[in-house]
Amino acid sequence: MNKGLFTFLAIMLIQAVQAQNFEDIEWQGKQVPAIMTEVYQSIEITETAIKAKLLEMGFNSKEVKNILFYKGIVLNEIEKEPYDVLIKVERKSKQIKDVSVIHFSMAKNYDQYISLTSNQELIGKMKKFTENFHLWANERALEIEIEEQAARIKSADKKLKELGEEKENLEQKLIKLEEQKTENLKAYEKQKQEVENQKKALEILKEKQKSNTAAKG
Repeated sequence: MNKGLFTFLAIMLIQAVQAQNFEDIEWQGKQVPAIMTEVYQSIEITETAIKAKLLEMGFNSKEVKNILFYKGIVLNEIEKEPYDVLIKVERKSKQIKDVSVIHFSMAKNYDQYISLTSNQELIGKMKKFTENFHLWANERALEIEIEEQAARIKSADKKLKELGEEKENLEQKLIKLEEQKTENLKAYEKQKQEVENQKKALEILKEKQKSNTAAKG
């Protein structure tokens, strides 16, 4: 088995095993039972992923004191009847930012909460459902990494384009400078010849002057 796949499956198994405990959460002034599980993603990623997936199923949440409340929804993986659902996502601790603790609670007829003493098959389905939280959060984290990588590529492509345009401009300037250099060299050689011609003309005039002086003497 691929080592990376084995590691991923091992992590998923550990996360799934952790979804075994019932803990009470406070809701509307009283303590209600909830299944607790941990997800190895930040609270922002985890909560966003859960809300998005449930919204895809057609369920809108109402947030009350940091708890997502879903009124009378049917989660077919658990039960075919409507239940009120509470989902509380919080950071494991101030020191551990990338681990989220999720409490998942379900109640029928407003206050008949599923607890440790409820139907074991139903509890098993609830625990099975919480495994989705790990998958959803990991999928969302990967989506974010892909989005960030795409943004980095876009930025790099923009920089590459700018450098390419600058390269073309410099090459055009270089061509122009080479042309100017060639014209300058031609002008220099022409002027050099002109100076030589003028010097020769001056020497001729001086010799002529000497000849005239000698003739007078």
